[in-house]
Amino acid sequence: MTRPSTSELIDWFKVLRRHPTDEILAQLDGKLPYPGVLLKSVNDHMRYLNRKRL
Repeated sequence: MTRPSTSELIDWFKVLRRHPTDEILAQLDGKLPYPGVLLKSVNDHMRYLNRKRL
């Protein structure tokens, strides 16, 4: 998986800050909240989804 760039990480933090903390914490049940902000390519998305199935 390609590592997120600094700008993608900053964008992800901005998205997290827009939502109530309780909503974000509820999504952390082993999942990455708002993965589309961090994952760069279709391949990254597929790897993330396949990793979750294992």
